[in-house]
Amino acid sequence: METFGNSTVSSCFNIGEVNGQGNIGGIVGIQGTNSTTLIENCYNTGEITSIMGNIGGISYVNGNTTGSEIKNSYNVGEVTVSEKTNSNIRRNCRNNK
Repeated sequence: METFGNSTVSSCFNIGEVNGQGNIGGIVGIQGTNSTTLIENCYNTGEITSIMGNIGGISYVNGNTTGSEIKNSYNVGEVTVSEKTNSNIRRNCRNNK
């Protein structure tokens, strides 16, 4: 398998709404196969809404990634799927209210 690389997302935030059909998150959507992503010191307060599912408050992480981490980050935004599907919903980290 081909390796697509590593990335770091650090010290960022989202306060706006994020709407999509799937594979979305408040900070990062989906990570590529065979990649490693570090998300640190980030937060989301915006509402995340997906039509199809596969969403997360901080990130929807692809099941094929290994070694990816979310550190010192939190989500307080509402995370919802508008359609009745077999969805993956990941609130990510602390879902503080």
